[in-house]
Amino acid sequence: AINQLAEAQRKTEERLNQLTQRVDQLAEAQRRTEERLNELIIEHQRTREILMGISDTVGYGLEDKIMRYMYDFVRVEFGVEAEVVERRNVVYPDGRYDEINIYIEGKKNGERVYVIGECKSRPSKKEVRDLMSVRDRLRRFLNADVYAFIVGYTFSPEVEEFIKETYPDLKMVKSYEFDLKYGAKT
Repeated sequence: AINQLAEAQRKTEERLNQLTQRVDQLAEAQRRTEERLNELIIEHQRTREILMGISDTVGYGLEDKIMRYMYDFVRVEFGVEAEVVERRNVVYPDGRYDEINIYIEGKKNGERVYVIGECKSRPSKKEVRDLMSVRDRLRRFLNADVYAFIVGYTFSPEVEEFIKETYPDLKMVKSYEFDLKYGAKT
């Protein structure tokens, strides 16, 4: 009986050693997986930064292209006589600021008003919400009417519907419309 117990003990110890080895192997595999996952997270962040830079470049290029049309555009679309057309950072008393990519000051019916615009290659709902949040902050800060427009090469049907339903006062413009409506007449 003692020999049988000793043999059972030996087998239990062997199984325990095998189990310990497997747990060690799994722990090592988990460590390698976590390392690789961390590498992928860093690579993903770099990719996002690159894509954001490309997106900004496209947006800025589009803004540069349409900036020359702003005086006519705001007169026709908003009834505003523009006096200032530029890019501007609006700094608030608490030190935070909003980068306004198309910033227009002008007059409408003798009152000082503002128009802000944003250009994106394919605007998203989030970008629309962000623009309208900026507009609302500026309205409070400037204590004046602030109109907004968003320009895109294209708008998905979902975003078009979102703008129409949620922000009917937001002017949605496709980039090619500037040349068609305000470009040089031949």
